[in-house]
Amino acid sequence: MDNYNLLIEKLNSISLDGFSAILPNIIEQINNKDINFYEALNIMVDNQIKVKKDKVYAAGIKVSHFPFIKTLND
Repeated sequence: MDNYNLLIEKLNSISLDGFSAILPNIIEQINNKDINFYEALNIMVDNQIKVKKDKVYAAGIKVSHFPFIKTLND
C-alpha cells in the first residue's frame, strides 16, 4: 500500500473524515504553491470541525424523531 492510501486509511480509522475528504485538493494546492503548510493545516482543521458539527446536527435530528425535516428555505 502506498503512503497516500495508508494516510487516508489512518485518518479514517481515527474519525478524521474531514481531513481525508479534502486531502487531494490540499495536496494539489501545496504542490502548486497556492498555500503553505500552515494554511493547509488550518483549512483541514476547519473542514474537520465542520464535518463534526454536521454529524452532531444530523444525530440530533435523528434522535428527535421529527416526521420530516424542514429548513428555513422551505
